Amino acid sequence: NGLAEHVSGSVSAFADKMNEKAASLGCTHTHFANPNGLNNANHFTTAHDMALIASEVYQKEQFRKIMDTLEYRIGVTNLTQEERVFQQNHKMLWSENAYYYEYCTGGKTGYTDQAMTTLVTMADNGEMELAAVILYDYGVDAYTDTRAMMDYVFQNFSKVPITKLEQPEEVAKYTSEDAYIVLPNGADTSQVKCEIT
Repeated sequence: NGLAEHVSGSVSAFADKMNEKAASLGCTHTHFANPNGLNNANHFTTAHDMALIASEVYQKEQFRKIMDTLEYRIGVTNLTQEERVFQQNHKMLWSENAYYYEYCTGGKTGYTDQAMTTLVTMADNGEMELAAVILYDYGVDAYTDTRAMMDYVFQNFSKVPITKLEQPEEVAKYTSEDAYIVLPNGADTSQVKCEIT
C-alpha cells in the first residue's frame, strides 16, 4: 500500500493504473481493487488474464532476477539487530524439494481462505517459454497440476517459425524473422490459416 500511495497518491489510483495496464495486455476479465491481491468483491481475474500478465512481466530482466532468487538477506540495521532472511516459496525452484521442476524459472505463490491456493509458474526448456496458472486449488496439488500442464505442452507442441510456412502473397516481409506459432507436434502446416491485418 505504501508503494501504491508513493507512486500514484492512493491505493485506488494505483489500482486504476493496474487495470489500465491489464486492459492494454488484452485482459478481458480482470479488475484490480488493490495492489496486494487480498480479497475484495471488486478484485477478480482469470487464469488466462494472469498468464498474459505473467508473460509480460517475464520480459523484464529485473523481474526475472527477483523471481528466480531463492534467498535474500537483509543485514543488521539501526532498527533490527538480527539479520533477516527471506526465501522464495515456490517449491518448483528448490532442487532439494520433491516438487522441483528442472525447467521452472520462477513464479508467484498465493493463498487466501477465499481464493485457496494460487500458483503462477514460468518455465523454459530451451525450446519454449511457458506460463502456467493455477487458481482455486488445494495446497501442493497446484504443483502437481502445474507440472502436468508444462510436461504436456513440452512433449506435445513445438514452435514453428512463420518463415517456414507458405507466405501469403499479400505479405512482402515479416517485421520479425523470429516470429513463430505453436502447433501440435506433427501438425500439417498447410492447414494453418492466417488473417492479415
